[in-house]
Amino acid sequence: FKEETNIKMEKIKSKKEIKGRLPSIELGEIYGMPFSDDVNAICDKVVGTKLENDIRDVLGIKFVGPFKALELDTKLKQEKTHLHLWYRYKFDPPECMTIATRDENKEHWCYHRDDPKHEPGMVVFSNRADKGAFTTKSVSLLGALIKECGRGKREKEIAKQLQIIASEYSISLASKNKARDSKVNAKIFSGLGIVVDHDKKNDVGYRELSVTDHKLHQMLAKVAKGKDEGSDVDYSELDLLIQYANIANDEYDFGQALQLGLDMYAFSMHFAKDAHYLLLPTYSLLQRDEFGDILEAFLPLRNRPLADIEQFVSEKKIDEKEVEKEEDEEEEDGSLQRKKNKKK
Repeated sequence: FKEETNIKMEKIKSKKEIKGRLPSIELGEIYGMPFSDDVNAICDKVVGTKLENDIRDVLGIKFVGPFKALELDTKLKQEKTHLHLWYRYKFDPPECMTIATRDENKEHWCYHRDDPKHEPGMVVFSNRADKGAFTTKSVSLLGALIKECGRGKREKEIAKQLQIIASEYSISLASKNKARDSKVNAKIFSGLGIVVDHDKKNDVGYRELSVTDHKLHQMLAKVAKGKDEGSDVDYSELDLLIQYANIANDEYDFGQALQLGLDMYAFSMHFAKDAHYLLLPTYSLLQRDEFGDILEAFLPLRNRPLADIEQFVSEKKIDEKEVEKEEDEEEEDGSLQRKKNKKK
């Protein structure tokens, strides 16, 4: 491994390498998660150059998140969890990290990783209208950017430059991560799927939900509609599913709780607390504690405008008492509704 690392270090003459630091290494320390050579290529050859301006002006794409984190002051870099909230949109699960935007209020691109100990496995994007649904663009940001280039003269020139960079850094431009696709345990409403270790011989690690995706969608839609209308809501079916997921966790089938939790997370803000309470211990059991930290830090900010979240990350001026009050009111409403259902 050490020999392979040395070969890679010799191959890539990074701006940061001159100072003894690859961007991927420095960002890995800042975020507490590893990054791939895709980041080195973008930081070295695109960020801060005419090419970055061309990508912004011609394609309408702006680099954010980790690609700007290296410019932050030391104090803010040390706030790992808060830095993960930078450009985090309402329905972004902890597995996603925003890296680029196109009209920041409408479309954003993310690195996706199934485990915080792993490098990103794909670049996905979501439109505001998608409400929690993501689509895979490529296994790398360079690949995703090249795909965005059309037949115009300036777009062709951008694509050509990006292809040269990808070749220099040996970056894959594949559309899909076939290795990951073969490991996906289940589809989820976000379109991202989940990956957990599954011992098929002993059938441990993942078990299917007791209802179909269609039935779960109907259940969640019914509860969400009732809450929107302010009418009495029957939580009994959903509570039973959550109970089954907790039992699955007790029996080492962590995948079921991850699937249900992320489905609720992506479906509606009405299930933010339910998803939180189910996902938090599940991430811990999966030894993906960093995701749990992000989940917990983002919960009180999920329903706030992006501008408020950005202000919190940079200045931490969000009124924490106001946030706590909103949380208490939401929790009280949910608890009262469940008590009413039990009495019935």
